[in-house]
Amino acid sequence: MKVDNLVAQLPSKSSNIYPLTSDLSPTIFHEDWWLAISSGGQAREVVVRRNGAVAARLPYVLTRHLGMVTCGLPALTHFLGPAFASVDGTPRHQLEIRHELTRELISLLPVYDSFWQKLHYGVDNVLAFQAEGFAASVQFSFEIPSDCTAETSWASVRRGHRRMIRDAQTKYVIDTSSDGPAFARFYASNMEQEGKRFRYEADRLSTLIAATVARGRGEVRFARGEQGLPKAAMFIIWDQNRLYYFLGTREKGRMDADASVLLIWSAMEEAHRRDLTFDFSGVYNAGQVMFYSGFGGRVVPRYIVSRSTKVSRLIYGVRGLTRQPKEHLF
Repeated sequence: MKVDNLVAQLPSKSSNIYPLTSDLSPTIFHEDWWLAISSGGQAREVVVRRNGAVAARLPYVLTRHLGMVTCGLPALTHFLGPAFASVDGTPRHQLEIRHELTRELISLLPVYDSFWQKLHYGVDNVLAFQAEGFAASVQFSFEIPSDCTAETSWASVRRGHRRMIRDAQTKYVIDTSSDGPAFARFYASNMEQEGKRFRYEADRLSTLIAATVARGRGEVRFARGEQGLPKAAMFIIWDQNRLYYFLGTREKGRMDADASVLLIWSAMEEAHRRDLTFDFSGVYNAGQVMFYSGFGGRVVPRYIVSRSTKVSRLIYGVRGLTRQPKEHLF
């Protein structure tokens, strides 16, 4: 991970003194190994120090297209945003400290033409970004809280989904796997059948799956039908707080839709077993609203912050360089 030289040591802008106890990696996406693989070794970060220790950090990756520099998320990274060391004190005091630290992090970012990041669930406001001239929007997700029991969760699942799960349990066998290349091939094949582009590098996705499984932080699950053929698959990952539905795919057509429903329910059961919140990682289209709501989760916001120069807006337009892939904007 590259750390800008500008942030080797920063003096405190205030007299606040507080203990630093967090590991500054609130999600799996903030961890150095994930950033290194997902970015192809190009991830960087800015950090702010207090009392000789890191108080806040903001990872990012720079990309260049048609002479324009974009500061954003690495591939295969659902969200990032600022991470903070733990702060003692009242909620007001914590808000003020994080606001101050965020503005310092922003001031340390390199020169860019466009900035875009979706922020992790721990960022509950974007006031500091707005104070620095960033535009703010929101994407919603569904989650099943960790304090929800498996029994309560099952009762909250839509009746039609429960019927599909029971039927699917008689038709499919769930196979837990560490075979990243097999998942990548199955995912790419299904995308091709639907006439869509496989947006990820197969080798990088396979490497990421292998590294995640080796660390005991995730697994691939296949729903296999007759003759052991895969009908649906998903890659799930977890950190200290959450289990994420990271990627999912199934064969084209509606006949095996229940295989995907079964896999999601199995992942929810795994989250219950690990006492983790189950995170659907974002709602990308209208169809997913109805589908995900059937699992009984609660709707939660994920904030998006962006800023671009006049030149980049003129070259690419409002929906050009400053826009992420379409599904991120729902």
